[in-house]
Amino acid sequence: MPKQYKQKFLVPGDTIRDCWYFRKKCQKQYPSGRPPCRVTSDWRRDETKCPFPVNKPDEYIVAETEDGYWECSCPAWKFRRIECHHIRKAKANQGKYRIAKEFTGRTTDVLSKIFQS
Repeated sequence: MPKQYKQKFLVPGDTIRDCWYFRKKCQKQYPSGRPPCRVTSDWRRDETKCPFPVNKPDEYIVAETEDGYWECSCPAWKFRRIECHHIRKAKANQGKYRIAKEFTGRTTDVLSKIFQS
């Protein structure tokens, strides 16, 4: 039986991916030379020329179950089951992050995988 949720929230993460995160992608896409965004040898980049959109933080789904238990789709909650800062953000400012309980879209499959019992 699927879990029943009282409310759901879409909370942005704090991590903005930098060029070092995409280093292997750059090496695959540009195997014979430097990517167009790389300006020095330490993988700093020119924002205007970067082939990967790296300035958007991840968004996480936070949900409160009918029995008052809070869950999050971030790695800290999935692997350690600790109350992460996304849950604390959602609890502190519920009106700002609240979404419909019936939230559908590309994250529906992710939700079903993460929140299954």
